[in-house]
Amino acid sequence: MPMMTSAVEKEPEKKAPEKTEPLPKPFENGIQNGKPVWIQSGEDKVFAIYTQETHGNTQGGIILIHDLGNHPDWPDVIAPLRNRLPELGWSTLSLQMPVLAKNANLKEYGAVFDKVPAYIKAAIEYLRTQNIGNVVIIGHGLGAAMGATYLAEAGNRSKSGVAGFIGISMSAPGNVDKRMHTPSLLEKITVPVFDIYGELDEASVLQSVEERAQAAKRAGILAYKQQSNNNLQDAPLARTSLKQKAGSISYRQIKIPGADHHFNAQITILTKRIRGWLKRHAAGRRITIQ
Repeated sequence: MPMMTSAVEKEPEKKAPEKTEPLPKPFENGIQNGKPVWIQSGEDKVFAIYTQETHGNTQGGIILIHDLGNHPDWPDVIAPLRNRLPELGWSTLSLQMPVLAKNANLKEYGAVFDKVPAYIKAAIEYLRTQNIGNVVIIGHGLGAAMGATYLAEAGNRSKSGVAGFIGISMSAPGNVDKRMHTPSLLEKITVPVFDIYGELDEASVLQSVEERAQAAKRAGILAYKQQSNNNLQDAPLARTSLKQKAGSISYRQIKIPGADHHFNAQITILTKRIRGWLKRHAAGRRITIQ
């Protein structure tokens, strides 16, 4: 027993900080589909699973960001999308985001957001090493807030390197930490946004449905005022008459009937909705980063 304790105590010296790499080695070795990879983000070594597209007609790459306390092969939402989207021409890179102790509360996760932009930027750079220049971010729950944080800070497509954003079950716990308040983040995002939630989703998701739509509307109006002619490729738009004035900008929000926060019985319809949105707003693009 003392020998086992000693081994556990020495292991962190060889690894990145624990909360950036919470998964045991058996997890990495046990992945059935996809390739375990390690991505350097500053001083952190970030674990991810890369799954190459199998369709033959490459559309781009998708960065998947899991929910609170989960991992990159989590059976709800993340693993199904990680495995299904490559069949549609989209390679996936599912990231391990920082995870705190199991007894940590949501408020403590605010500090984690300081690392998020660098993690996502490193993921985009990794995809470019795979010759993928068309990138979409998909986040679930807290992962959606993380993806929105990166995009709100990064700016338009040419600055962020991202063609679009899909937020699944976005909530708005602004009273916990403003960095998790997705409506405030949506006001600053200038790429097409697909806001998906379940009919039986968590209360914080359902209570912020209208707030998220109105935030995206404000972002669309601001972009319309700031840009001339029809050069509005990057601004999100809620369902307003502005769509007729600048049809190329896009924000769409849908509710999936019967779905809860985990989408267990509705993963097929979730995948179909995502596929349709990707085909319309992001398929086959290549973003040049400024």
